[in-house]
Parts: sequence; C-alpha cells; structure tokens
Amino acid sequence: MNSKVYICFFCFIFCLLNLTSCIKNKTIKLDSNDEAAFVVGVEWAVVSSPYAAFRVDHGFEYEVSSHARQGDVMQIEGCYYQNAKNEEGENVVYTWYKFEKGWLDNTVVEVYDNRLKAQTVSERFDLN
Repeated sequence: MNSKVYICFFCFIFCLLNLTSCIKNKTIKLDSNDEAAFVVGVEWAVVSSPYAAFRVDHGFEYEVSSHARQGDVMQIEGCYYQNAKNEEGENVVYTWYKFEKGWLDNTVVEVYDNRLKAQTVSERFDLN
C-alpha cells in the first residue's frame, strides 16, 4: 500500500515539473527586411572598447581615418592576419577586420555570425 502512495506522489511531482518547465513568455523579434542579417558567411562585429580608431590600412602605423564607439554594430567586409611583436618583444598575431570606415584590430571588437546576435550583445553595453 505504501509503495502505491509513493509511486502516485512521484508521478504527480514529475507531471507538475514537466508542465511548469516548458512555459516561455519571451518572444524573438526578427526583421525580415534586412536580408544580410542572416546570410551564411557574413560576419558582424560589435565594438567592445569605449572608443576605437579606424585605420586607413591594416596596421597600427597607419593613419586614423574615423572613430567608433562601444556598442556600434558593423558588417565585416574582410580580414587580414598580421604577425607583430608586442611591448615585451613576444610574437603575436593580430586579426584586422575591414569595415566601411576602415580597419579595426581584434582587441577592440567582438565577432558574431549574424546581426541579431551582434545587436543583442550591443544592447547589453552600458551606453549612459
């Protein structure tokens, strides 16, 4: 008799947990007007540094052509890998990303595979 009570009790708890765990109220908003937002092979970058300087070409020695602010979302047009030495004399590889306004290095941006992810991250930055 006791085993039937335990079995019924556990079945009740199991059913209750299954019913309450599947409820989600969050909706995802997709903008179908922007065709490039979900194209395979197109990457998007979010500026993670408070300010970033676009360079005319891929390298720190080149002139600054424009500026970006933290949270800016941009489509990546190309990339370049550069071997260099840091302040300690160690060999490092910088990834330079090409944008409409110029080049930014990998230390000031975060890269995502679609625009929705990039915009979600951008909204999390405190832009006061």
